[in-house]
Amino acid sequence: IVIVAFVRKKIISYKYTIILLCVVLSNVIIWGCEKIYKNQFELLAISYIIGEIILLLVYRSMKKQGLLQKQSNSYPDEGVVEEAKTTNTIEEVLQNPQWTKRLTAREIDVLREILENKKRKEIAEKLCVTENTVKKHTSHIFAKMEVKNRAELFEKLNIK
Repeated sequence: IVIVAFVRKKIISYKYTIILLCVVLSNVIIWGCEKIYKNQFELLAISYIIGEIILLLVYRSMKKQGLLQKQSNSYPDEGVVEEAKTTNTIEEVLQNPQWTKRLTAREIDVLREILENKKRKEIAEKLCVTENTVKKHTSHIFAKMEVKNRAELFEKLNIK
């Protein structure tokens, strides 16, 4: 399941894929050891608990970094009519004073790069500033837009 999720781009990071595979494989190995060596201590139950804690930490970390993709419900509840959402282009967002009136010119430059999915290092190189400066601008943008991360920003601006 972990491999299929990675191939289908549900898990974006190699690091998280390896962590998830290690958790699954360790549970399988412990299960096999318990089958071979009969002992009264329940190692498998403990490994499941530890595995769940690791999975929660991975989920939290991925959510913080905005690496989780929003799941779409292909079967909406009966009686619920979903409104058709139009997606905004980057230029529409940047030209809309609703989004940019509180941003400085430099923050708008950084926002453009963020909306183009560029990493902090790439933005810093393009704008000839340090990564710390980009980080500061990004935190100001998030505060002014009332979002916590890139994923929420894209959601709020309705950009895919």
